[in-house]
Parts: sequence; C-alpha cells; structure tokens
Amino acid sequence: MVLCAKSGNVCKRSTIGLVLAAAMLAFVTGCPTPQTPESTQPRQEGESAEAGEATPSREAEWLEAVRNGEITPESPGDIPPDFIEAVLAVERQHGKIEVDAAGNVTTVDLAADRGSGTDAELKLLPGFPHLKKVRVYGVGVTSEGVAALAACKELVELDLQSTMVDDKGIEALVDLPALESLGLRRSAQLTDEVISILLRFPKLSRLALLENDFSAEALSRLGEMKQLRLLDLRQCSNAPAALPKIAALPKLAAIKLGGYSVDDACLASLAECKSLRDVTIDEASITKAGLDHLRELNLTSLTLSKCYSLDDSALEVLEA
Repeated sequence: MVLCAKSGNVCKRSTIGLVLAAAMLAFVTGCPTPQTPESTQPRQEGESAEAGEATPSREAEWLEAVRNGEITPESPGDIPPDFIEAVLAVERQHGKIEVDAAGNVTTVDLAADRGSGTDAELKLLPGFPHLKKVRVYGVGVTSEGVAALAACKELVELDLQSTMVDDKGIEALVDLPALESLGLRRSAQLTDEVISILLRFPKLSRLALLENDFSAEALSRLGEMKQLRLLDLRQCSNAPAALPKIAALPKLAAIKLGGYSVDDACLASLAECKSLRDVTIDEASITKAGLDHLRELNLTSLTLSKCYSLDDSALEVLEA
C-alpha cells in the first residue's frame, strides 16, 4: 500500500511495500477520418480501398498547417472551415491541443499554464469531430458555451473549473453517450438540483464536486450512482453526513475528502465501503483512532495531507 502523510511540503512514507495506485483515467481512440472512395461502392468510415484497413487521419497534418499559417479561414484548401476556426480559437487563448496515435485531435486544455477559456472557444470545439477530453477554467464560461459541447459525441472527460455554468448547462450534456468523467470544481451557480441531473448520465463513473456547497441531502443521492468508481468531495462541508449512503456504492474504488468537518466518524463510514482501494484525506480533523477504522479496507493507496492532529505514530496503525 502507498501511504503518504503530508505536512506542508514534506511527505513521509511508511516502510511497507509500495505499490503505485493505478491511473484512473483512460481514453479510447477515435474513428479515423474517411477518404474519398475509389470504387462505386461507398466505404465505411475508417476503411481504405482494402476492406478492414484503417485510413490514417489527416487532423494532425491539418493542425500543423493551421499553426504554421499555411492554411487560413480565407484559404482553407480541403480542410473543414470549422476545424480551422477551432484551432485558431484555442491558440488565441494559449490553450493546448493534443492528438492521439491515429492522428485525431482528442484533447483541448484551456486551463493549461493558468490559462482560461470562454464560451467563444467552447462553441467552436465541435469542429474537432473526435474530441474526447476538454478542460477549461474561468468565469467566462457559462451554460451557453457548455451546452455547445453536447455536439461532441465522443467526449469522454470534461473538467470545468471555476465557471459560471448552471444546472441547465449540465443538463444539456445528459445525452452524451461516452461521457465517463466530469469535474465541476468551484461552480458557484450550481444548486442541489444538479445532483438529480447527474443521476441521468448513463456512463458517468468519475465525478469531482470539490469546493461546492451542496446540501447533505443532495450529496446523499450520489449513493444512487451505482456505476461511480471515483468521487472527489474535498471541501464540501456537508459531505460527512452523506458518507453512509455513499459508502454503499458497490464499485467505488477511490474517494477524496477534505475540510475540518471530516473527522473520525467519516473514516468509520468509509470502512463500510469494501471496494475502496484509494483514499485521500486533506486538512481534516482526524486522529490516530480514526485511522484504525481503515485497517478493515484492502487499500493500495492512502494520502494524508495537512491533518495536524496526526503525528508519525499514526503510521503505526496501518503498519500493524
């Protein structure tokens, strides 16, 4: 098990065997862009002249052409104008664009290097037909821009940080067929109603609600999301009262809690969630007695940060 107890910037690890916790995020590769068929029979998307042979995507080539100024909206050549506009919009905001092994644009990060985004950029992102991951930060993002992402049918991960999205903006995304991961950090316009909306997402398995002020009653409804595998409720002051319901989730493998309302009783609730493998606790008022509850779990990773009621002797509880 990985055991990391942080105090300030110092991290002390126990002498027990270390096993790195597996990464939670994975993305599927998109379908390649079709080429013009040479026969009288139409080909399936992603096939070349020989049946079953994948056609290489040209999106990486297009991306470099736009970046180098070889292609412009006024002289697009054979590149879709929507693709050109999307690249230019992200570049203007100093965002990052990544392509996968097949050459498809799959990731846009508008929060990179402390950057931010607006509705203007989000509205253009459907110009990337194989987009799978979007990260954006800033109050310039509202429900109007977020709703435009409903056209990104291959989207797997969406991370919205400190935006002005409201419940209606999240509801606009309910029918995204591939969305598995959603981050809504510090979303001041969201209300308890959004929790009911989240229950309608068909594949959502990773959810980050940190630094939001949802009621305990609303957070308890997360216990109905039977597919959840990762949940981040750090700095959600009402999370402790919801933990008995959340601990009943059958597939929950990782949870993050934080704030001084997190105490030993919270750890006792977590001990009832036998599927847990990874626990993170930040800035909590837990004690050595609380950690004793976690011995009942088969954890592979435990991170404790700024829990000032703990000292090195607390490590003995988990090493025993």
